[in-house]
Amino acid sequence: MKELAGMDRTEDSIKQRQRAWLGAYRVSGSVRTVCEQTGVPRSTVKSWDHRDLYGFKVVYREAKEDFADYIEEIAIQRVEQQKPGDNPVLLLAMLHALKPDKYRRNSDRGDTGIGQEIMGEFKKYVKETQKAEREAEKKRNRSRDDRTDSEVDHDEAVEEAQRILASKRGDESREDGDPDGGGR
Repeated sequence: MKELAGMDRTEDSIKQRQRAWLGAYRVSGSVRTVCEQTGVPRSTVKSWDHRDLYGFKVVYREAKEDFADYIEEIAIQRVEQQKPGDNPVLLLAMLHALKPDKYRRNSDRGDTGIGQEIMGEFKKYVKETQKAEREAEKKRNRSRDDRTDSEVDHDEAVEEAQRILASKRGDESREDGDPDGGGR
């Protein structure tokens, strides 16, 4: 085995390094980053995997699955928090790579997978939302354009009066000793 020079090569120390490397990999998912963090060379990791040293191959596969699950959890959170106009492309690319059976379009499965179904519904939702926003904006613009000058003047006067009243109400409540303006 080709370990770092001067490193302890006992079974226990190798297993300990493997555990440390795998623990970091479950969170990072990047071989390069984890090798830098743990000081374990990439060639050592490849050797552990190729030779299945101390059962590394199975645990490494599980760590990859754990990281894929972690990314999937982030994806679910992001979908729940997604706003129209947010761009999920990078997240989708990672899901395609890490969970192809579930999220890749042209998988070998006979069905489309729940992930594709969800993304299809999400895309439909985004399109409908964007369309509704465009229509509302057109309506607002149309209603502004259709108003007469006197109607515009009236609306602006009402808005100004509302601002003045709101500011006076704020002053009165502070005079009453209520800094929040909520009254007594």
